[in-house]
Amino acid sequence: MSLLFSFIIIIIILLFLRWALSLAPWVPTRKEAIFRLWDLLDIKPWESFLELGSGDGRVVSFLAKKNPESQFIGIEIVPYLYVVSLLRKYFWKQSNLEFKIWNAFKEDFWRYTHIFVFWLPESIRDTVLPKLEKEAKIGTKLYSYAFSFPKEYMHKVESFWTPNEQKIHIYTKK
Repeated sequence: MSLLFSFIIIIIILLFLRWALSLAPWVPTRKEAIFRLWDLLDIKPWESFLELGSGDGRVVSFLAKKNPESQFIGIEIVPYLYVVSLLRKYFWKQSNLEFKIWNAFKEDFWRYTHIFVFWLPESIRDTVLPKLEKEAKIGTKLYSYAFSFPKEYMHKVESFWTPNEQKIHIYTKK
């Protein structure tokens, strides 16, 4: 029994270490911001949406439900948040929604026309933008909730206020 207990404790510690080493702490996106993102999202039936660090899946699930003809993918590295996302998908019965549990930087950005992040500016600047510059197609839109970032190969379309006084910044790859 002691060996099994030790094994379970080690697994729990490893899961929390993986979460602690992620690029941003999990802070759920507020409902008002999700509704505002939906207002701003101009996604066509043939386009696809990627959420990096999808947490419990609330953003990408809501958008997939409102846009059933487009494809939506959420990537999350924290196991328990991934499981919550899968449960959300199961109960909402969304065929246009997929969740992946892995490092977002193993995903090919060229497949997506819309990418959403709610990360700290340093994480975006040091990790997302170099990959976006290298892989994303011209015209790909990047939506950043709360944080803006300057970059010469990204054209800032505009920043929009949400009811909770945060901004959603929209950039397009030149």
